Amino acid sequence: MKTMNRQRFLIAFALAACLTSAAVAQPKPGYDPSSTHIFPMGGRRGTKVVLRVGTECAPPLTRFHWQGEGVTTPQLLEEYAPFVGETSPRRLPTEIPVTYPREWQSQVEIAADAPLGTVFWRLSSGQGGTGSRPFIIGDLPEYIERESNSVADKAESIKLPITVNGQIYGERDIDCFRFAAKAGDVISCEMVARRLGSALDPLVELLDAVGKSLQVDEAHRGDDPIVVLRAPHDGEYLLRIANVTFHGSPACVYRINLTKKPFLLYTFPAGGQAGTNQELEVYSLDGTGKANITKAQVQLPKDANAPVAYQNDQLTGSVLLAVDSFPNTRDQEANDSLDEAQALSIPQTVDGQLSRADDQDWFSFAAVAKQQYSIWCWATRPASECLPTISLLNAEGKQLAASSSVQTTDGVCRITWTAPTDGAFMVRVRDLRYGVSGGATFSYRLSVATTQEGWCNFLSVLSTV
Repeated sequence: MKTMNRQRFLIAFALAACLTSAAVAQPKPGYDPSSTHIFPMGGRRGTKVVLRVGTECAPPLTRFHWQGEGVTTPQLLEEYAPFVGETSPRRLPTEIPVTYPREWQSQVEIAADAPLGTVFWRLSSGQGGTGSRPFIIGDLPEYIERESNSVADKAESIKLPITVNGQIYGERDIDCFRFAAKAGDVISCEMVARRLGSALDPLVELLDAVGKSLQVDEAHRGDDPIVVLRAPHDGEYLLRIANVTFHGSPACVYRINLTKKPFLLYTFPAGGQAGTNQELEVYSLDGTGKANITKAQVQLPKDANAPVAYQNDQLTGSVLLAVDSFPNTRDQEANDSLDEAQALSIPQTVDGQLSRADDQDWFSFAAVAKQQYSIWCWATRPASECLPTISLLNAEGKQLAASSSVQTTDGVCRITWTAPTDGAFMVRVRDLRYGVSGGATFSYRLSVATTQEGWCNFLSVLSTV
């Protein structure tokens, strides 16, 4: 009898356990694969480059896809890449643990005639796919750092011009490189990291042979710094790269281009009408503490559907020039008030500079009743510091509409408006920090047109914003 009761108890317990388990069991969540980085982030055409591909939740035999001309790679990720970074300090048991993405070993072969610029790669597997990430095809000699090079005594020697590829791999990792220069040489160092999706928030320093920090010209492309040094003497110099925080990761990858030429910062105007010959003021950094300005002529293509890259053999870097179908002009000072407004034809594009903290540019145009007009204004990238705001006013100065670059996702001010009557109307351009900031780098482009003719023109401008 006791045995039968015991059996009944065990059966009931088992059934209860099963029912409880079924009631609370949840399906295991899926983990979509993601890519974190590729190292190096670029290579020189005509070479074969060993790669480390950073992933999270990517299974073996994940497919490796490339989009672009002149690159050939294996189709699958099959082998883990060996650890090559600098070991991080031991963490206390109370500290938050650090996890790093997994790296896979691969390679890419870049054709000798591969187009310079950007190609893209992505991953896919049975668990899902990833978005695309960029890879740069360049024409400078390439160097890949070797750990450990975190102190000046272990700095790696490089010869300019060169593109250095590195990783701020572990916590407190720093990368140091040495190079030789002569007195008066202009050394341009262009960091490329955040623009390519790197997790690195970079710091770049130039020091003399004994580790003293040197005075440099500095600019930025987004969060990527550009530093330019005029070498004060013959000898060796030290380049030091770090993360803003001491945290590092294999995903903290970078490319830095080093040349012995001044750096092309921007041009004014920042574009022109298709098919015309445009005179440019070319602004460059040469280590003297201020922008150097030279004149140049450029013939703009007849195709107004795409920007054109401007380069100068005497300078490092390039900028995109906007090409549109409208007549182009520059703002004419003084046009600082309603009474001094500069007259525009319709359609027209204006390149302007808010050269003082209290500078504001006024423009007037003749409108036709019931005609719809579109007005656009945007900062001329890559170097403009302007945050433009625009106002549409009537001839008496009453505001009819307004737009600010900080209220749009792409930084472009837009007003679409239908004229109530025939007559003169005004457009005023200010910086958001009116009364506080201004200067030659506060440059903008303004287009005024009927909506029908203006929309097609503006599509060609978006890629330069």
